[in-house]
Amino acid sequence: MDQYAAINVLLNSGFQVDLKAEWNNANNGTVFRQDPPGNYKAPKGSKVTIWVSKGLEPINLPDVRTKPYATAVSILKGNGFTSIVPQDVDSNETKGIVIDENPSPNSSQTPDTTITLSVSKGPQTVTVPYVIGDNIDTANSAITNSGFAPNVVYQDTTDSTKNGMVIDQTPKGNKQAMPGSTVTIYVGNYTGP
Repeated sequence: MDQYAAINVLLNSGFQVDLKAEWNNANNGTVFRQDPPGNYKAPKGSKVTIWVSKGLEPINLPDVRTKPYATAVSILKGNGFTSIVPQDVDSNETKGIVIDENPSPNSSQTPDTTITLSVSKGPQTVTVPYVIGDNIDTANSAITNSGFAPNVVYQDTTDSTKNGMVIDQTPKGNKQAMPGSTVTIYVGNYTGP
């Protein structure tokens, strides 16, 4: 019964009310115990003590940032939290690592508080441009414009048509790689027959 309804019933029945508030699993504001117990004969004007729930007792929310998601959930559940929601986010952190939590770590929260964990989707990759057959300037521009750092390695060749042209690359074109990583291009250096 709600505390106001209980107080009203007791006062209308001729009793004095002593109210005590405690942390409890019952809903906040709900009477979870009384003394003397219900259906007990007591003289009018006597005191009835009721205990009213303040809800679940707040506990410290541990800091689980930088932990793998499964470990973070285990820690939170081990501390009594029951509602944990993952939210995948773009990040350069390793996939599956918790990068943030809400509410803030080390705050007091009730065990039924919903904890949202921001979990890294892992570093985002981009497509390496295919530059084999391009001249060195065109290849360097394509690599740079795609967010990579070009590295030029000259390779001697006796084929004059390959002079200044990209004859190979690493990583291969149309593969995925981290932005900012190096793309090595092998450029023909004509040495004659």
